[in-house]
Amino acid sequence: YRKILNRVGGNTTIGATIAIILILALQIVPIGNAATVIDRLKVYEEQGYDEYSFWIDTGMSFARKKASLERFIADQARAEVHALGAADALLAITRYDLPPLIACAGTRVQYFAPFIDPAPFTAAATQRQQHRNALAAQFGLPLDRPWLLAVGMMRSGDKLASFQRLAETLPLAADASWHGVLVGNGPERQTVQTAFAPLGNRITLTGQLDADSLAALYAASDLYVWPAVNEAYGMALLEAQAAGLPVLSVDTRGVPDIVAHGKTGWLTADDQPQTLATALRNLLSDTALRQRMAAAAPLRVARDLSMRAAQARLQTLFTQLGLPA
Repeated sequence: YRKILNRVGGNTTIGATIAIILILALQIVPIGNAATVIDRLKVYEEQGYDEYSFWIDTGMSFARKKASLERFIADQARAEVHALGAADALLAITRYDLPPLIACAGTRVQYFAPFIDPAPFTAAATQRQQHRNALAAQFGLPLDRPWLLAVGMMRSGDKLASFQRLAETLPLAADASWHGVLVGNGPERQTVQTAFAPLGNRITLTGQLDADSLAALYAASDLYVWPAVNEAYGMALLEAQAAGLPVLSVDTRGVPDIVAHGKTGWLTADDQPQTLATALRNLLSDTALRQRMAAAAPLRVARDLSMRAAQARLQTLFTQLGLPA
């Protein structure tokens, strides 16, 4: 966001004039409802999140911790309501988020597509074969089979659920030719490893990769596969397409905003293993379709989902609000 502001003039008064709030999934319905926010937070705690460890290690009694936490969440909810009321424009980064926001704020709400700087990924794509050879040597990956890539934090909650759903899906397509590559690390790495253990040497876990290595792996792979359980939209899906990697995912929440079904990827109607496995088998058997998607994906990212495209949308918004662009 700072980079975009710099490109449009870096006006330091912008914050006083417009509050651009990027609304993520799960942050919409609870606006102004502290009890709902508290219930959501309890789920977070049960799933092992540590964002609120301040209250766990204070030495206070449970009742005092609970009261302190409820005051904190209520203050957050009031701040959200104030920000929503004060903003000249509210930008939702998925169309899924639009209806509840419009119900709260009316015509001040606009869709603002997610975006990335595609340059590192398009650069990696120009050296696909070199990257593929190097990564095959580094991780012992087979060169004679398509690589199925999945990238995600290995933590409890939705990310773990997506990895587990993928582990249930791949055995149903075991008759096809593929090799799975999982990128990521986190407290649930052992759980992920155990889930994929029945697939034996058809799966490689690389651990966490640096930005350059990840861009190279996107470019070198053949299909990005992600069940997207409760996914807001999935930044990795966007990065994959920027590198010319077609996506197999699910038509849920914000995913169809960034994956054009049948053009840059394939979106199934649900995230059930059999549904995903059928789509996976079809894509693996249709090399021509994957190649068309691989060619179309980076073009769409550059046109609609890049930093340059976001800059143009911001300039239009600034003009509408009477701000210097």
